[in-house]
Amino acid sequence: FYGCSSLEKITVPFTGASPDATGSSASLGFIFGTSKFTDSYEASQYYNGLFVKDYYIPNSLKEIVYTGASLDYGCFSNCTSLEKVSFTNNITTIPDYSFYGCTELKQLPISDNTVTIGNYAFSKCASVSEITISQNLIAIGDFALFGCSSLSSILVHPDNEFYKSSYGNLYSKDGTSIIQYSPANPATTFSIPETVTRIEGYAFHSAKNLEHIEILGNVNYIGESAFRVCSSLKAFDIPNGVENIFDATFLGCTSLTEITFGSSLKYVGTYSFQNCASLTNIRLPNTVTAIGKYAFSKCSSLELIYIPKSVISIEEKILWASSKAIVHCGAKVEPSSGWDEDWNYYSNTVFWNKL
Repeated sequence: FYGCSSLEKITVPFTGASPDATGSSASLGFIFGTSKFTDSYEASQYYNGLFVKDYYIPNSLKEIVYTGASLDYGCFSNCTSLEKVSFTNNITTIPDYSFYGCTELKQLPISDNTVTIGNYAFSKCASVSEITISQNLIAIGDFALFGCSSLSSILVHPDNEFYKSSYGNLYSKDGTSIIQYSPANPATTFSIPETVTRIEGYAFHSAKNLEHIEILGNVNYIGESAFRVCSSLKAFDIPNGVENIFDATFLGCTSLTEITFGSSLKYVGTYSFQNCASLTNIRLPNTVTAIGKYAFSKCSSLELIYIPKSVISIEEKILWASSKAIVHCGAKVEPSSGWDEDWNYYSNTVFWNKL
């Protein structure tokens, strides 16, 4: 199908070279080839968690009818022209990365027959506005819906035994985990119910309208990138039960002016506050022992950061491009080990033995 630059719709019994194809030959792009042609775009397609091949797909291709009995890992990943995919058979499993990066897909091909959805299966499907989950779905993989930035409502059948929805957001059936907040919800405030103890990774990713989030219960876990690019969020209190701020948790929260740390915090992860451009003051509690690389990088308004003497490990460039920041350290002198030699790469002013 190389060079089919006007192709709008195609019916396929499998993706790739054959029903038994594996690796790079199992992706849709295989049938179009690796050479650019008129009115085509480059699609880096996944297999086993890696971009394995760059194929060229016609810009005109908007619809696929799939007649096969099963899908392969990453089969339609980064097919950015696709608007509709339909199945003629009862597809029960949506494998990992299947529709990752299908930015123009309007409706996810989830039906009453769908039993499992893999990791990153629908990540970055940025045009999807609503998702309906049937009573038969038993497993949703990690970060399956992250980056669905137009998503305003998630509906779950009331008889589903594993998941439920409340006000358009996705929770575990017992209500202890919030899995996905609908990021296009126009609300500016949100209260996390008191039953919730876990905020899963990417749960609030790109919830750009939220200014205030209140935690009503005893949350003890916040996953990676949980509040990433919540660009209107103004303040946040990290609960006392949370021990780790994982990677990129608040990355890109450009309106965040105030962050309060809980009394159990031990670890501040890589990129956790990168590009929090409105933060001016950070005081880490005396429980923190480790800080990941670039943790407070690109915090262009940061004026003061306090690092307690309890910190025994700091990775590289934690203040990269945070040139205004003055560092107060609880330790009397820089530790002889555990702190990367480039932790203060741009030589921010440091005062030691500060309380």
